Amino acid sequence: MLNPVVFDAVRLAFHSMSMRTSSSPTRAVRGLVLVTLMTLAMTACSGTGRLTETSTEKAADRHATVAGTVMIRDNWERSANDAAYLVVGKGVDDTIDALDVEGTTYHGAVVLRITVESSTGFGDGPATKCYRYMFRHEMGDENPDNVSCTNHVVTLTQPTPEPEFDPAAEAKFASVLRRLVADHTTDAGTVDQQVRATFGPPVMVQTGPAGLDHGTNNGTLFIRLDVPSHGECMWAFITTAGHITTGTGNRRDCPN
Repeated sequence: MLNPVVFDAVRLAFHSMSMRTSSSPTRAVRGLVLVTLMTLAMTACSGTGRLTETSTEKAADRHATVAGTVMIRDNWERSANDAAYLVVGKGVDDTIDALDVEGTTYHGAVVLRITVESSTGFGDGPATKCYRYMFRHEMGDENPDNVSCTNHVVTLTQPTPEPEFDPAAEAKFASVLRRLVADHTTDAGTVDQQVRATFGPPVMVQTGPAGLDHGTNNGTLFIRLDVPSHGECMWAFITTAGHITTGTGNRRDCPN
């Protein structure tokens, strides 16, 4: 079926060429315009130059944005392999394959091929589109660029499960801090070093002065521990008087 926009353009061109005025183009120019418009019309009819996407193509774009959001979830650095592993496979109405993985979610790239099955009620057939995600640890990393598809599907390695805090972790954390307070070595550098040595990777440690938003006095030290992709964190405050406050909670609700 001829696209309505193209049809209107062709009709307008025929109407314009039929008018006899002193400023009308020559017959040769009119013929060239006609050939150009007819070529455009046939291209639109063949589907190679559509002005709009099908419902399944639009669905693929939506799936691509969701996949990008999942891959960089929690804002933790993970390998591109592990990020792609979170989204590949067959879903309810789509299939996602990884065509390329490189680097990490802080500096790397992933190429996904997304195939969406026929959209019920719209009559559109399956659609396959490919997307490249450039990870720079910046806003908008979840939004990909459209790229040409290939048949080269990479085999992803299953990520190593990340450890979680054990039930005794908070007690161990508090014990380290009490020892440092007793030794009068509660400067940020020493605390950070000792906490890291106690827990080791992949636990992430943040140490620094507590901000006013924590409701503490100046000089209070703040320490926070996280395991990447884990839902909980541990945190502590050490006042200049040596008073220690510790706690655990949901990572999104923990002090920063």
